[in-house]
Amino acid sequence: MKKKKTEADKALDEFFNLFIAKQKAAGASPAELAVQGDDLIKKLMKRFYESALAGEMDDHLGYEKGQRKGGKRGNVRNGTSRKKAISEHGELEVAIPRDRKGEFEPKILPKNQRR
Repeated sequence: MKKKKTEADKALDEFFNLFIAKQKAAGASPAELAVQGDDLIKKLMKRFYESALAGEMDDHLGYEKGQRKGGKRGNVRNGTSRKKAISEHGELEVAIPRDRKGEFEPKILPKNQRR
């Protein structure tokens, strides 16, 4: 007897199908698409951390990336820096956004912490 898929299972299937379609559209080779367990988890964790950090920066500055500066005067985005974080699935290299005045303190991956 075949088990019915729940809504969560359907959403997860749709997510992975969309993820693979985007990778193919970006020119990923078949070898790059053949990611195994921990590699996929690491990629998803990296994407999660980077999007969460971008949200924290939006909140810190008072405006979203690409919008006119409406937040704190004189403080704007100033690129990113790399940080190596360690998880139970291995080491991740995450892009941490910076601000011009150096006042941004990330909460999800605090400064001087790797785990």
